[in-house]
Amino acid sequence: MMDNILVSVICITYNQEQYIKQCLDGFLMQKTNFPFEVIIHDDASTDGTADIIREYEKKYPDIIKPIYQTENQWSQKIPFMNKYMFPLVRGKYMAFCEGDDFWTDENKLQKQFDFMETNPEYTVCSHIVRKIFEPPILPENTLPESPCDIDYNDILLNDILLIKLYLHTSSYFLRSDIVNKFESPKGLKYGDTYILAFWAKYGKVKCIPEIMSVYRCNPNGIYYGNRMSSSNDIEFLNKICFDVMYQRRLLYENIAIDKELYFKEAYYPSFSNHLFMLLNSKEWKTSIVFLYKNISIYFLMLKHLRVMPYLICKDINKILKKIYKVLMKRTK
Repeated sequence: MMDNILVSVICITYNQEQYIKQCLDGFLMQKTNFPFEVIIHDDASTDGTADIIREYEKKYPDIIKPIYQTENQWSQKIPFMNKYMFPLVRGKYMAFCEGDDFWTDENKLQKQFDFMETNPEYTVCSHIVRKIFEPPILPENTLPESPCDIDYNDILLNDILLIKLYLHTSSYFLRSDIVNKFESPKGLKYGDTYILAFWAKYGKVKCIPEIMSVYRCNPNGIYYGNRMSSSNDIEFLNKICFDVMYQRRLLYENIAIDKELYFKEAYYPSFSNHLFMLLNSKEWKTSIVFLYKNISIYFLMLKHLRVMPYLICKDINKILKKIYKVLMKRTK
């Protein structure tokens, strides 16, 4: 067994049989002057994902540290990172990569480690990520998108909260001592931005301007294709959008400092975009359920805001006007 682990890699996977080898190989190719471990959580996969992980565990027992679930945790809204993964972390730092994404730079961990060692005021070190689509329904791009007017050497908490740039999970490199302060909120399904924002509360954020990993958008992804028992695509979209809005609400309640600014520039635009995307779909009637759920979240947030009544009326009026336009188009 290796002692003095300095980096713990956090990897979550579910039914990613065709991708998990490339992900694990990206970990194992890392050239470092320090020992690291890979804590990988298989959420009761029903394909061959767990079998592949067992092969790697047998071959690299000092590095691959798996957790095999017999019941799916994500569908039960169990915060499995907090419950199962974070307690096993031995490293001074944590790196993240989901099972369908992969690292492309063999020196990625070393570069991030060196930066954090010489810059103790930083709690997060990220880098640029290449985003690809499988199947290729859209052209590939990068995250953060280029050009970007944010200073990569000093990314602010508000830059993250107001979505002025997006740092992908496969680029995260965080100080582990903060994990003791972190508790995943109940019901949080998509926690990447929440985790990033939480760490950004305690220090500075850096983005190395190099591409060192790939974010793969595919039907088996944690976000796009995860275990939704939907009878059709619009039900799936309703649930995804609701979960995203719920994360926005948690960011507002637990992390945002300027709550009025966050509401106006992040929550409300996100709410509107998701809502009207659903209402413009072919199965728009099904999205009335989504409208009801998110209106309840909308008003719940307004209760916490100390804004003038005319501002509230103005925002609601915008929503009602947009809904009216969409419904009028549908009735023609």
